Amino acid sequence: MGKHIRNEWLKLMYNRIVFVFAGIGVAFCIFAASITLLEELTVYSYALLASMEFLRRVGAIVGFLMVGIAAGIFSMDFKQHTVHNALGCGVSRNEIFFSKAFVYYSFGFLVYLISFLIYTILVGVLVGWTSPYYHYPQLAATMIVSHLGEAVIVFFYMSCFLFLGMIFRNPASLVFAGFAVCYADVWVASLAVNGNFRPYWSPMYLTEMMKYYLRNKLVLSADFVMLFIPCLITGCLLLFMAYLIFQKRDID
Repeated sequence: MGKHIRNEWLKLMYNRIVFVFAGIGVAFCIFAASITLLEELTVYSYALLASMEFLRRVGAIVGFLMVGIAAGIFSMDFKQHTVHNALGCGVSRNEIFFSKAFVYYSFGFLVYLISFLIYTILVGVLVGWTSPYYHYPQLAATMIVSHLGEAVIVFFYMSCFLFLGMIFRNPASLVFAGFAVCYADVWVASLAVNGNFRPYWSPMYLTEMMKYYLRNKLVLSADFVMLFIPCLITGCLLLFMAYLIFQKRDID
């Protein structure tokens, strides 16, 4: 398995689609951080607390970033028939899927982490790290729990686009489908905020809920942790469905 993972990393280094989308994501985070000075300055504009609203501020670009990575790692291989060649050399479908999935999730979280750090550091340099007039209790524990919730949301996005990558063979089709899913998620979240239903599987809705819990200092409550269980379960189901499709699909 280790050899196949190394091969996937090597192929990734020459994949322009992946790095184009990663670059767009990082550039957008720099832009989002740089306009903080133009906003009305609140306590949530300072770096440490703004980092906990990172997904709400740049959440849409996270989805675009992940679908681009999926298109480069999965759909491009289907289009170029490298999966077919690997199977012809005696590599099992399990080895192919898990090595690709490992590289996909590793690289996706790495790009997300780099974007997040650049955003937080730049906001800290431009605005400051914490408000001199405001104290948030148990800030360190709150940040850890909040960022774990963000990790669940990123996992959901990646699992969703991995699932779509098993359906759409063409990278352009996958990117279009990913944009449609992101738009639908934003639409559902906007309806939920103004309505009475609670789509806890929706990443965009969860980012709005995270904002509410942060501002009311309830991040360390059990209710906050429970918010992410439907999203986590849905992400795991999408990953499992992607695995089943890959096992049964016609590679040619």
